[in-house]
Amino acid sequence: MTNFDLPPDPYAVRSILVVKVGAVGDVLRTTCILPGLKSLYRNAQIYWLTHKDSIPLLISNPYVSKIYEADGSIPTSLISPDYVINLEDTKSTAHLVSKLAPRWVFGCYLDTSQSLNYTASSSKWFDMSLVSKKGIDEANLLKTHNTNTYPGILTAALNISLSRPSLFLTGKEKVASRKLKQTLFPESRKIIGINTGAGGRWRLKTLPVSSTVDLIEAIFSMSNSYVLILGGPNEEDRNKQIERQVSSKAVYIRPMPSIRNFASLVNTCDALVTSDSLCLHIGTSLSIPTVAFFGPTSSAEIELYGLGKTIQTDLACRCCYKTDCSIEANCMETFPVEELAKAVIQYI
Repeated sequence: MTNFDLPPDPYAVRSILVVKVGAVGDVLRTTCILPGLKSLYRNAQIYWLTHKDSIPLLISNPYVSKIYEADGSIPTSLISPDYVINLEDTKSTAHLVSKLAPRWVFGCYLDTSQSLNYTASSSKWFDMSLVSKKGIDEANLLKTHNTNTYPGILTAALNISLSRPSLFLTGKEKVASRKLKQTLFPESRKIIGINTGAGGRWRLKTLPVSSTVDLIEAIFSMSNSYVLILGGPNEEDRNKQIERQVSSKAVYIRPMPSIRNFASLVNTCDALVTSDSLCLHIGTSLSIPTVAFFGPTSSAEIELYGLGKTIQTDLACRCCYKTDCSIEANCMETFPVEELAKAVIQYI
């Protein structure tokens, strides 16, 4: 019989399955629960079920005993775990949890009527989600007024200690990162990484090209640092455009062939300026001082672990969670880039 609550006796738990399948950045930031889980459930092996795109981020993580690819069915080698932490709000993952029949569940599950539900212990997070029992309008209001970070909410709900996300570069990756840094920037200067794109879905997380050029010029005017322009395949054209427009020397590297290669590139930086994106979570997991800017998404949810600063738009419509906007001078077009430059200079 499944109990929809936290395990009362940590020593009785021998296996834990974390189900976090969604966006790659969300998967990485959720690894903040791993040290706390391992500390509390000392006898347990921890497994992780995720999308194939996120698997590379979990490789070499000493807290994870095995990684399973989420393909809609239960992996044949996965034996029913004692405790499932399901952080997805979809019926497909909840159905999978039900089929596993664990002893304890945290997060989303299917109730007796086959409706999507979530445990009382996870309500602080899921009350702000698309499946909120309070309705979508109240959920959006709660999210807008929330002042607690995602790691803070999650670790408190799970009754574990707060830790930073864990991304472990291998020895070879660290060596490659050092060599790349020496090749790109032979002189001994600080390197500031600029990641102002945010993929395809969230256009309003992205600074315009002109604003990014102004940001880089401001950094050069305030410091003697190098600038490394970062981004993924979706940002390649805009980043080439930025590189052409900056009057001072800034280096753009074409998108890396893998997420781990991209993480190694980010690891060459002494500080970052980034949108609310995967790069932000890579930076915090590698202990790189990070200045993150926010418009349509919540800065309150982001934990920088004392290594950086979040800066929000001044517009009253901030944290709207809209993927598009009809406002003529929107939050990214009016973002004060000099404030970002001044903030990041403090960390080099």
